[in-house]
Amino acid sequence: MAGGKFKATYITEQEFMDNYIYGFPHRFYEGFIIGVGYAYVACRMEHPPHQHGFSCCPDIHPEDNIYRTLHYQQIDNSPEMKELSLRGRESGEFTEIRVMVGDTLGGLAREFGVTVEDMVRWNKLDDPDKIIDGQSMIVKTDD
Repeated sequence: MAGGKFKATYITEQEFMDNYIYGFPHRFYEGFIIGVGYAYVACRMEHPPHQHGFSCCPDIHPEDNIYRTLHYQQIDNSPEMKELSLRGRESGEFTEIRVMVGDTLGGLAREFGVTVEDMVRWNKLDDPDKIIDGQSMIVKTDD
């Protein structure tokens, strides 16, 4: 997905999962997922699985169904797209930080003026007491 124009919308990974992966009916998202990369819709033509050159799609007559188009969600999580995704959303921006020896989630939250709950949500932490040296985290900063 190198180059090109991008839809400048930003959502968190949790928002993506809740609204586009687990949501019903299934929808596609195009835009940045903060700290992950750029999500877009891709499509491909596929030969139907039936051995006689057609499949059993109810809305297409078997003789007309030589190929079918499949749409699916793709995420470009290359380092360039991940960095672009950290540009943030709304009035603030997200920055990637590295945990250092002696850091605590509470200390990092105070340092950046955010809540521990926000840090847990943005970084999808199962146990806020277990962060490790060298761990990559994102934090929203207001510049």
